[in-house]
Amino acid sequence: MSQIATPPAPPPSARATRTGRLFTAPLYLVVAFATIHLLDKHFPAAIWFAMPGKMIGWGPVLLGCGFCAAGATHFARHRTTLMPRRDSRALVTAGVFALTRNPMYLGMTLILLGLCVIAGSATVWVVPPLFVVAIDRGLIRIEERMLAQRFGDEYADYRTRVRRWL
Repeated sequence: MSQIATPPAPPPSARATRTGRLFTAPLYLVVAFATIHLLDKHFPAAIWFAMPGKMIGWGPVLLGCGFCAAGATHFARHRTTLMPRRDSRALVTAGVFALTRNPMYLGMTLILLGLCVIAGSATVWVVPPLFVVAIDRGLIRIEERMLAQRFGDEYADYRTRVRRWL
């Protein structure tokens, strides 16, 4: 089975459904960073992690950066876009995409989890679950519909083989 599919261009109606989305994953991530910072500085609760234990948080941060970089590298290698609003030129299923359908979103979540450990305060732990729900409902489900429309049976097969997150 091929690891890349290159379908014909989508109809204009498919493009129109994407143009209305204002929020992108980096914007969600920036809002999450800011929320973690504000909660840690202005509303700290019980301190769950103190130095040197906070240093453990750098593990998930680095792992998350690795997932993001690997996903972006595979997209670049197959000359498809990182921007969900633009037409996908290929269905990438190799490398990190064989482990998770959303390695970059998973990476961002790992980064946030690591930052929560580094922050140390209990209040910041509300952010990663809210981020996951926002990404899942606000981006992933829309992207999955677009990919299903664009790649049809090949995307359906990929969805049965690889989980959305892990």
